[in-house]
Amino acid sequence: MEPLSLKEIIRAVNGEIITSGRQDVCASISTDTRTLKKGDTFVALKGDNFDGNDYIGQAVSAGAEIVIVSRKDCTIPAGITAVYVDDTLRALGDIASYYRSRLKCRVIAITGSNGKTTTKEFLKTCLAAKYSVIATEGTKNNLVGVPQTIFRADSSHDYLILELGINQFNEMSRLAQIAQPDMALLTGIAPSHLEYFGDMDGVFRAKSELFHQISADVPVFLNKKDSYYSQSLAVVKGKVKSFGIECDADFCAKHIAIQEKGIEFKLYENGSEIGTVLLPFYAEHTVINFLAALAVARECGVNWDAIKNCIGSLSLPAMRMQVFDVSGIRIINDAYNANPVSTRSALMVFERIPVKGKKVMVFGDMRELGADSERFHKEIGTLIAHSSIDVLVCVGSLARYAAEEVMREGKRTAAYDTVDDACSFVSELLETGDAVLLKGSRANRLEKIAQFLQNNIKPTVA
Repeated sequence: MEPLSLKEIIRAVNGEIITSGRQDVCASISTDTRTLKKGDTFVALKGDNFDGNDYIGQAVSAGAEIVIVSRKDCTIPAGITAVYVDDTLRALGDIASYYRSRLKCRVIAITGSNGKTTTKEFLKTCLAAKYSVIATEGTKNNLVGVPQTIFRADSSHDYLILELGINQFNEMSRLAQIAQPDMALLTGIAPSHLEYFGDMDGVFRAKSELFHQISADVPVFLNKKDSYYSQSLAVVKGKVKSFGIECDADFCAKHIAIQEKGIEFKLYENGSEIGTVLLPFYAEHTVINFLAALAVARECGVNWDAIKNCIGSLSLPAMRMQVFDVSGIRIINDAYNANPVSTRSALMVFERIPVKGKKVMVFGDMRELGADSERFHKEIGTLIAHSSIDVLVCVGSLARYAAEEVMREGKRTAAYDTVDDACSFVSELLETGDAVLLKGSRANRLEKIAQFLQNNIKPTVA
């Protein structure tokens, strides 16, 4: 972060100085006293279970010399500058928005129900072939994480890639106001966070708030095979570039085939074949993520040869279709999160992976699906029942609906309340030559099974 003066901070947040101190320059921003460094400006966020205003003393002890608070009754140590605002979360975004307006780098915003993080990582790799790039770390994509990412950028960067994630209406509008993107990418719309958005139309309305906040000169990148492509076109103001599989998109993949070393396809740009691509992954959804990243990278001026040379360096984020072997047992860890679309995608991949032994799926609850949760889990159960999966292990109360559908087909099924309960069963079930897919929402912590297998498995010969 490049320094901001106290006057700039006051203007950005429309704040009031309630105590004056020694420091009048903000060199960096912190919202957590546990990681705060000397010289940081501390923003006292307030959450459901904590109030940062109660930690001013700890922040100052850690080295903060400017604090931004939302209570005037805080005890402010001598020599410390305190700025009062009505809402510290709002203030954090306001500072980030002001700082972003000073940045010379171009900002790329990525959102969507699935594939945001993978697309972001692919795009970062492609752009880095020509430019200095900074991007969201992990999934710091909310009203706290987006400002934190913006503060990491400085005059040395050409591009800033921001992942935007939401689970409430109006959040996307606020994130777009903060990010002020020069380009916007929507990976697609799927059933996610339905507990808050109600239905798929609600998901689209929430995500498309982004389009209402950007001007007509901002290029927008859309998945042409997405069910909400037409609705997106209707609200986008400016130029659209499309990507998709087996269609007439601007960037298209055709003739997809799973090979021993990954997934292969013919790549087309604006209707012309430009080459054959072999991605070092098995999941077909990585193709759409690659196409999305390619479309943006080409818009940014990266040539095809440079992008082609990056393909071998592409990697998936943690717990997104990560494939590794433990004593002859193949583990596919896709346990970062789950909704109906991503679970179907994982199942399709698992179906196509050749396995000598049996296929086992560990399926955890898909959360935040609202009133249709039972139906969605039963539909997944029906898919599993008619798939090549030999054994289903369910974790959580919702996943049991899937188990009921699978049991009707006579397949072996086990159900557990928690992932800890399931670990031993899965370990004892697996033999050399088997494969296991882990898929569930973040709250299930299914990665514990992968860790347990790595530490404890003693396979027998199938």
